[in-house]
Amino acid sequence: MSTRARKRSESYTDIVVDVIRDRILDLTLEPGKRIDDKLFMEQFGLSKTPIREALNRLATDGLIDLHPNRGAYVRPLDLDDVRQFFEAYITSERTIGYLCDTNDPDLAMDLEQIEVKLSEAYAERNYLLICTQNADFHLRLAQAMNNTYIFDFCAKLHRLARRISLYVFLHEPNSTMNYDRFSRTNNDAHNEIIQQVRNEDNVAMIDNLTSHAMLFRDRIVKVISQTRSQEMPIRPPE
Repeated sequence: MSTRARKRSESYTDIVVDVIRDRILDLTLEPGKRIDDKLFMEQFGLSKTPIREALNRLATDGLIDLHPNRGAYVRPLDLDDVRQFFEAYITSERTIGYLCDTNDPDLAMDLEQIEVKLSEAYAERNYLLICTQNADFHLRLAQAMNNTYIFDFCAKLHRLARRISLYVFLHEPNSTMNYDRFSRTNNDAHNEIIQQVRNEDNVAMIDNLTSHAMLFRDRIVKVISQTRSQEMPIRPPE
């Protein structure tokens, strides 16, 4: 394969990765759903090679599972999977609090700007935007660690967190009281984090991020426990 052809193939693979990832994160492709690789081949006019590479990358990201002779499935959401996710997620949030460079001159201001957008998304009940802006807030903190390896790990976890968060928004009981309480709690925690950045208080930030992550975990576990018996598939068929 020529260099030009290889670059073109890599470009197509990037496009396919982005399309499938977005459909997984916004739950267009639901947990447990089989991914029709032939459909994407027809849609993009591609051969199996770039599609296969895209699926391999998404599997590495933890968004899909590859089953020999059965194909690719969107990674399921169940209690065992979520518990493992949160072991990693809480650890990463504590690491962010510990390593965050609070002397980053733009950090507090950037976080405030993201929080304004997040508050607007809450007011509009735009669940997809809420999940995106919330991830942006935490990843801006992660960026301030100035460690590419840990940031990449945190970014992977927050991609998964976006999908889990949206799943919860769409499946928990539609109570205005619960929604308003959750949005206020999240907003208060973020504002405390911003103040801790200004105070250069990493110890308090570690505690805050840990509590914040554990509340997120408890909310997710409760909702997924309630939806395990629903018709929506959360695991691929055997």
